[in-house]
Amino acid sequence: MNDFELYKLLLDNVRNISQQYITLSTGILAISISLIDKVKSTNANQLFVRIGWIGYMVSILFGIWTLYSITGTVQKGIEVRSNIIIPQHIQAITFFISTIFIVLYGTQLLNARKKDPIKEGEKTLTNDKLNEQTEL
Repeated sequence: MNDFELYKLLLDNVRNISQQYITLSTGILAISISLIDKVKSTNANQLFVRIGWIGYMVSILFGIWTLYSITGTVQKGIEVRSNIIIPQHIQAITFFISTIFIVLYGTQLLNARKKDPIKEGEKTLTNDKLNEQTEL
């Protein structure tokens, strides 16, 4: 394998990794945004998810920058330098930090549900009210 083939393989790997981060970030954003209304959370919990969303958007932007840098580098025929390495590393770092914030959000929601379970009396009362309304 000569230097050119190795160089091309390196750029293809960086491109694939960057595209995977973009795909994962977009998917996690879409799923978490669509489910946020279905989950009962506090403002403190929502801070984690919003920081995660911003981080995923930043990761996507740096991924696009990485892809453009790869294209420019291939066209100019120069070797891989900071024009590819820096945005690709920032993309990876923001993706992992965002994932940590989304996981923190999820664990806080789970802990809040464990601390505040539905009481049997409230559940029965709710069912009794529903039965009364259906009888009328």
